[in-house]
This record gives sequence, C-alpha cells and structure tokens, in this order.
Amino acid sequence: MIRCAAAVLALSGMLAAPSLAAGADPGSTWPCMQRKVAELSLASIWQRGDLPDSARQLAKDPAVQALAEKLAARRTPMDEAEGDIKTFAKEAGANRDGMLQGLFLALFDRMQGERSEVMAGIERYGRHQIDLAAKVKAEQQELDRMRSDPKADQGKLASANDQHVWNLRVFDERQKSLSFVCEVPTIIERRLFSLARLIQGELGKGQ
Repeated sequence: MIRCAAAVLALSGMLAAPSLAAGADPGSTWPCMQRKVAELSLASIWQRGDLPDSARQLAKDPAVQALAEKLAARRTPMDEAEGDIKTFAKEAGANRDGMLQGLFLALFDRMQGERSEVMAGIERYGRHQIDLAAKVKAEQQELDRMRSDPKADQGKLASANDQHVWNLRVFDERQKSLSFVCEVPTIIERRLFSLARLIQGELGKGQ
C-alpha cells in the first residue's frame, strides 16, 4: 500500500494536464506535438498543374475507385502499388493521362477522408485524456483527505487507492501510445505524396 501510494504521489505532477501540442489553442484537445493541419491541400500533393473537371468524373469510374482503395491501404507494399499504377496506365487507352488524373483524385479523396477520421479519433483520445487526468487528480485529492482522517475506513481507503492506481496506469499507458497514434496522419500524408509522384511519373508516356 505504501509503495503504491508513493508511486502515485511521484507521478501526480503529470496530471495537471495532458501533453497538448506546443502552440495549440488553450481550449484545444489536440494531444500531439505535431502541429494540427485539418485539411490537406490538393496543390501541395499534385504538382502537375490544374486538374480538369473531366478528371473528377473519371474518378468515379468503378475500376478507378477499386484501384484507389487498394493503393490507399497501407498493407499494400509500395513496390506492388507502383506495378499496379504502371499496369493501370498501360491499360487506360487513349485517355491515359485523364484516367491517371482521375485515379489521383479518387486516391486523394479517399486518403483525405481516412486522415480526417484518424484526426477525429485523436481529438477524442485527447478529450478522454483530459477527462481522465481530471478524474485521477480528484482521486488523489480524495485519497489525501482520507489519509489525513484518523477515522477513515481503511477498507474504503484501500479500495480507493487500488482504483486510483489503476486509473493512473491507464492514463500513463495511453500517454505512452500517443507517439504512435500521432504519427498516423503523417504516415497517410507521406504515402499519398509517394503515390502521387508515381502517378505523375506516368503522365505523358502514352503520347
């Protein structure tokens, strides 16, 4: 009991607030050190000029959508993705560049949506950590009160201490997981940029 209580007291200083990103708004629940960028810019990914309206229509093609889904999946190795893009370009026919542009738009929309879902999940993660930090801080204050009360029920005190140690452990483990969780949006961005380069590399080859 004494050892657990000492561990809790030693770690209680971290519970004032979760580690929110530097420079974040005071009311933000974004828990990552990486700066929050809500939306990707199409122009920052696609560097081969404006995309025509016709590419948006081609992006809806079922074959284009199916390939975009496969390419977006991180389980698809990049060398396999490159081969799929080359095969798609060869089979696209006379409208090769238009189909490639449509493929990029389908891929961008899909991966932008995936990234937005991930970021919403990270926001929920941050809110949960804030709530859990407040809960553990309140538990610590109540434990301090009970320990200072000579008439406190020792059974209730032990039970409250056990629950506090458990919640502190959960909070700490979730904090340790943040470094991985916060990298996921960046991983998606890097994959999208790499796929865009592969697609752009096939433009003009059919002429």
